[in-house]
Amino acid sequence: MTTSYLRLLKFTLLLAALLPVILAICSALMLESTSSSIGYTILAYVVLGFLPLCILVEYSFKRITGFVDLASQDQAGFLDQISSRYADLAIAASAGLALFLELAVIRWQGEDIPLFAFYKNFSLLACFAGLGLGYALATLESIPLILTIPVLSFQMLLLAIIRHGAGGDWIRPIWNLPFVEQLHMGLAPTTSVENTIATYFFLTVFFLLTVLAFIPIGQLCGRLMTRQEKLRSYGLNLLGSILGVLLVMGTSLLWVPPVIWFGLCFACLLFF
Repeated sequence: MTTSYLRLLKFTLLLAALLPVILAICSALMLESTSSSIGYTILAYVVLGFLPLCILVEYSFKRITGFVDLASQDQAGFLDQISSRYADLAIAASAGLALFLELAVIRWQGEDIPLFAFYKNFSLLACFAGLGLGYALATLESIPLILTIPVLSFQMLLLAIIRHGAGGDWIRPIWNLPFVEQLHMGLAPTTSVENTIATYFFLTVFFLLTVLAFIPIGQLCGRLMTRQEKLRSYGLNLLGSILGVLLVMGTSLLWVPPVIWFGLCFACLLFF
């Protein structure tokens, strides 16, 4: 399972490395002729950085595959060895962590890039897909939970660079809607082919990154639930989910910034 997971992760990272190229090309094509030279200049710099990134990703994965596989097997073994005395607490805590992290990702993506808010339930479906796959794969011999924090951190970094670090024209497509509605609020609509390609490529990359981050979380919850009878496990899972919702409500009432949300989640992951 670890090998397949790493292959999909490597493919997704290469798509993420290609994302600036796609955005730059589509933005350059969308610019007026008087400004197109700016877009193509940005594109040249982006292309020059793409090949070294591909080489770096390939080299890094060759180096870490053995370590990740061993750590994933150790993770599964650790969950199986948790004392029955603490199994109930572990099930509830993992469910609460999963729901809190899911809601944190949904809120963060929608606030940082308005495009996510216009594609209703996009982030929710990505989290559900990852958790669902994780629950289905919970009984396998390896759980790559060690990669959840790096994958989420990479997604945050990539989104921050696109949102705050990259300038103006070359990220134009993510500020437009690729369809026309009767009422437009916030984002300007455009039905150009370039904008449609850039938008859906952008959404595909972040969908895959979110799914990959949540697969190990789903495996964590599912593996722990096998430690108890089904009805008891479902009840504990529901209880943990309610606690996760209450924790989200508490952070919202206190106006806690996103860095605290994810800091809490990452700290809780370290206990598993």
